[in-house]
Formats: sequence, C-alpha cells, structure tokens
Amino acid sequence: MINYQDTLPWPVGEPSGASEAFKLQKMPDAGTARFEKRYFRSPFRDFRFSAEDIVRLLSNNIIIGSSTVALGCLLLAGPAAAQSVGEKTGINSALDIAPATADFVKEVATSDMFEIAASKLAQDKGNAPEKTFASQMIADHTKTSTELKGLVTSGKVKAELPTALDSSHQSKLDKLKGENGQDFSSKFDSDQVSAHKDAVSLFERYAKGGDNPDLKDWAGKTLPALKHHLDMAESLKKKTGGST
Repeated sequence: MINYQDTLPWPVGEPSGASEAFKLQKMPDAGTARFEKRYFRSPFRDFRFSAEDIVRLLSNNIIIGSSTVALGCLLLAGPAAAQSVGEKTGINSALDIAPATADFVKEVATSDMFEIAASKLAQDKGNAPEKTFASQMIADHTKTSTELKGLVTSGKVKAELPTALDSSHQSKLDKLKGENGQDFSSKFDSDQVSAHKDAVSLFERYAKGGDNPDLKDWAGKTLPALKHHLDMAESLKKKTGGST
C-alpha cells in the first residue's frame, strides 16, 4: 500500500465526487492541501474522481515520491475515463489495477495486430531463431485475435475492436521496417520482450479483476501461453544478442 504524507499542490477545495473517507486538510498556504495518511491506506476502489478532477491532476503533474499523481486518477478509477488514462500511462499496471473491459479489448487486439505484422517482417528480415519465433507468434496471435473477435461478435463482450494500429504501435512497426541485419534483430528482439511483458501484465490484471466474466475467464486461460511467449522472447534476445 502507498503510504505517502507529502504536501501536494492542489486548488483549495475537495475534488468533486470524492467519498466521505477522502479528506483534504486545508493548509495555511491557500494553494496547497494535504492528503491525510489514512487515505493512502484505504482500498483504492473506495474513491472516485470526476473527469474534471483527473484533468486537473494530470495538468498539474503532481508528484508523490517517485510517482506522479496521475496516480490520483487511478486511485480510483471509477469512471471509464480514469481507467483509460491509467492504462495509457501505465499507472494501472504500476498499481496492479484491472483495465476496463473496453481498454483490455483495445490493447489485446492492437497487440495481436502488431505481433502479427512485426513477425511477418521477422520472417523476411530476421535471423534463423527469429524466423522460428516469428512463425509461432503469427500462429498464436492469430488464434487469440480470432478468439477475441468471437467473444465480441457473439455479444458476450460489449466493446469495439480496433481496425488499425494506434500511433505508438505503428511507429514501432515503421522503425522495424527501416532496419536490416543486426539493427533489425536488436530492435525486434527488444520489442518482443517489452511487448510480452506488457501483455502478461495486462492479462494478469484482467484475469484477476476484470468485470466481464467471459472475458476474464478467457484472459486466465490465455495467460500461460503469453508467459511462455515472454520466456521465448527473453531467450531469443540472449541467444542472438541482436546479431544475424
């Protein structure tokens, strides 16, 4: 549990929508307030921030120890907007908060598209171990992509499936397209380790705390394969050392 007692910059007045347990002690300096220590000891989901409060926290870039209070957004991730911000910034992962169903579906579908596209490049540009790895990634991520689409189209999961990569994944793919030889291997291997660490975190959190039973069950069943992928990616990086 977080146990900070720092004095934080905050416009005077309590955030709208805060629960009774959430307290702000007015400080002599009209521009600051202090979070009571007990707030950080309380269960995260006891609290809610409005979208307006979230924007204010992010824009002020409030610092608590080594974390930003973009963290504040998440502490309590009631609104979908808060969960989306938390997933995009990595704060949900840092605090072990389950992603919203819409966020989970978007992240998984995007990751599958990236894995398939990047692995197709590796089949052409990679060294022998990378080509073998890439073939399994194409097969496995095509499978998970098909399964996820089935859950959505059947109506069991109400969410929108993305049809194209987001800007972040597209940028990574474009960089891979521009690399060859050892530079390609180094980039591909590193991307695979990073992507599968993110995927394992995403699936672990949804399998533990997701709000859709069917999707939660699927996440738990898919997780072992993703952990195996991560082991493979880490072994690949060590084995090739980014060399051809």
